[in-house]
Amino acid sequence: MTPKQIMAMPADARLALEARARAGDIEAVADWMLLAAWRAVSAMKNLRPRQRVRSFIGLCQNVAITVETTHG
Repeated sequence: MTPKQIMAMPADARLALEARARAGDIEAVADWMLLAAWRAVSAMKNLRPRQRVRSFIGLCQNVAITVETTHG
């Protein structure tokens, strides 16, 4: 998902994404981690809305999330 899609995600889609991530969907796990990052950034009271968006987009551009599966 793109950062804009994550920021605009409604509550029911967030729950569906979490359910897919917990079920083991690799792409959903990565998107869920980005969603958690967006929620953390958006909860920062010391940033203006525009700064929150820039911070999250910068994070998405500079962080690569790699999901590895283990069957052990």
